[in-house]
Amino acid sequence: MSVFSFTSDDLDIYALADAMDARGWHLDRQQMPPSLHVMITAAHEGKVEEILTDLRAAVDEVRQTGPAQDGAAAMYGMLGTIPDRSQVREFILDFMDSLDREA
Repeated sequence: MSVFSFTSDDLDIYALADAMDARGWHLDRQQMPPSLHVMITAAHEGKVEEILTDLRAAVDEVRQTGPAQDGAAAMYGMLGTIPDRSQVREFILDFMDSLDREA
């Protein structure tokens, strides 16, 4: 298996992604259902214990701090609740455009 996705019934999955980002790992965020998408390649062979250690620590951190109130986790969580998906598309496009604008 090289690609898989997972979710949680009792953990803010987007906060977990933020906690893993802070540790140098990038897990892609998905919606409907809220989940994380992971791609594993041969380059990860020597990193199994490192990612599992960081994942355990990130889970413990999120369990202690609770749902995210800001950052990417809060944004993804909020976007997942908007019933009109065209509004989500517009928001994402505007956000992506803002990344190219000069400050």
